[in-house]
Amino acid sequence: MLHEARLLDDLVAYSRVGTRGAALQTIDCGAVVQRALANLKQSIDETSAVVIQERLPSLWADPTQMGQLFEHLIAIAIKYRGDAPPLIQIAAVRQGQEWVVCFRDNGIGFDPKLAERIFIVFQRLHDKDEYPGTGLRLAICKKIVERHGGRIWVESELGNGSTFYFTLPFNESASMTRVASTTAS
Repeated sequence: MLHEARLLDDLVAYSRVGTRGAALQTIDCGAVVQRALANLKQSIDETSAVVIQERLPSLWADPTQMGQLFEHLIAIAIKYRGDAPPLIQIAAVRQGQEWVVCFRDNGIGFDPKLAERIFIVFQRLHDKDEYPGTGLRLAICKKIVERHGGRIWVESELGNGSTFYFTLPFNESASMTRVASTTAS
């Protein structure tokens, strides 16, 4: 019954990305990561996960959907961990007119030939008894990134972790807000 409830919740979340998104506004990605970490505190504590967050930009985005995106990517890194405690590094770099945000982990990784498949609804690389879930989290991530005008991809190697990347357009006013708030502190 729990699996069916989770599946229904994830299907609703997936369907609402394009239809019920909030208006875009300037958001501080660093604050979004902190909220995601607070929501995942129990999993982080249970696995002794370490999250290293570099300075992240302010972006023009839907704050709720960015929260979902960041939380899903962190939760996936925790779920697909190896024997060592999860180590997750989050960074961003501006490249031309877009930001490239990177989530790198030390987890189990997967065969790089399967990289495109993992973003398709209900596609799973592992048996659901071994790693329970609905197969929707990465499809939701992809839909969120695409709603914001970006793209998402992953690089991985079996046994050597994964690095998820996504892009979002650079927005001058969001960037200026970050500069102003950084100078004021």
